[in-house]
Amino acid sequence: SADDRFFWNQSALKPLQDIGVSSEFLTPMIQGFVQQEEERKNEFDFALISRRSKYRAGFRYERRGVDSLGRVANFVETEMIVFGTVLTVFFNLGSIPLYWTQVASTKTLNPTPVLNKTDEENVAALTLHIEELERLYKSVVIVDLVGKEGREEPLGTKFKNTLKSIEEQHPQISYKDYDFHHETKGLNYDNLRNLLEILDQDFENMKHFWSLNGESMSTQTGIIRTNCMDCLDRTNVVQSILARHVLSKILVRMGIQRGLPETPPESGSGNFESEFKHVFANNGDCLSTAYTGTGALKGDFTRTGVRNVKGMLNDAANSVSRLYADNFQNKVRQATVDVFLSF
Repeated sequence: SADDRFFWNQSALKPLQDIGVSSEFLTPMIQGFVQQEEERKNEFDFALISRRSKYRAGFRYERRGVDSLGRVANFVETEMIVFGTVLTVFFNLGSIPLYWTQVASTKTLNPTPVLNKTDEENVAALTLHIEELERLYKSVVIVDLVGKEGREEPLGTKFKNTLKSIEEQHPQISYKDYDFHHETKGLNYDNLRNLLEILDQDFENMKHFWSLNGESMSTQTGIIRTNCMDCLDRTNVVQSILARHVLSKILVRMGIQRGLPETPPESGSGNFESEFKHVFANNGDCLSTAYTGTGALKGDFTRTGVRNVKGMLNDAANSVSRLYADNFQNKVRQATVDVFLSF
């Protein structure tokens, strides 16, 4: 059975199901990303799988925020798997779960977010979203990367305050306020490692799934939910750093590392750290293309660990491409997605 959230061709297959075609001949399809790499020296494989939700699916500025059922735009569940023994860890990302919109404009790359509906309606939708996360993942650590000044500040503050209003009813939810742009001001991306210290105890508490010889040794009891505005560029940088930190812990458990170095070990056929970074950069580009039509911004840091002039020029070109797509292409693309999903 497939998870309805990620079963993108469910509507397309329904006529076949209705006439009794066996499920053996019907293949569920996801929209997302899959890549596997082999680490030959230590004899394990590493895989990354990202699944985009079909609910509120589509393109940025056409799909933002939450709906009345608590489902958010650009919701992605990412699963990191290490084969040798079998260990998995889940992360997810999704649009800020409030009613808000941005209207594309040819005059600016960053339209001002507009909050919609009443406080009561926003609380109700946020509550439904949180309850669904608790049902699926038990405890949830929300890492909010939006700016705390400028045009992002009102939305970020509203999210924080609305979440605070329901925290007593949801003690399994933890909120971490982390202004990405402020922390990395002056291209000081090394400051992002401070986030590892903030979240280290949360990682210990939520654990990860571990199976040895077919027997379950531990299960994951929580998840990190990351968001910025698009839940792409800043989010992918942060998730890659968090995932690398968790991977180091996993490799220690497997007996491959004795300590927790900054990076995973090198493989016999090349640098595994570089392979790991490229996998996450490819993941970011794939998810970004699905939501904006271009690869991810800040991909140079995810791919190499440093920001450089070439990467910043590429970001500028992608930003202009996004501006064009937002204003002249994405409405038609959104209609196509809606027809395919029967929404």
